[in-house]
Amino acid sequence: MLEFLKTLTILQWVLLGGGACLVFPVVRDFLSKIRNTPKLPVKTVTDSPDLTSIVHKWEVLYDACASAGLEEARAKLYEVFPMFAKTPTLVDPPDKDNTVPEGGNE
Repeated sequence: MLEFLKTLTILQWVLLGGGACLVFPVVRDFLSKIRNTPKLPVKTVTDSPDLTSIVHKWEVLYDACASAGLEEARAKLYEVFPMFAKTPTLVDPPDKDNTVPEGGNE
């Protein structure tokens, strides 16, 4: 490497110096931005139930009651959360007098 530097002419040294003068401000600004960049706060995610998660759990419970033959439990689930029902099987819950609840399919 020293042999290479010894063989450079004055013009080559001037060109290398000029190139360094052009590159130095860009590198200096880049490094100062890296040092002065504020650290982003770490956001902790809590286990908050969102609506889609609640609806999914309701559907799983409703279907489990249907497969276990718990017709009264299905009717109560529909009674408490009728807005979660989205399929025709969920809209027409089993009840004692076989009537469609309010807001059901007609």
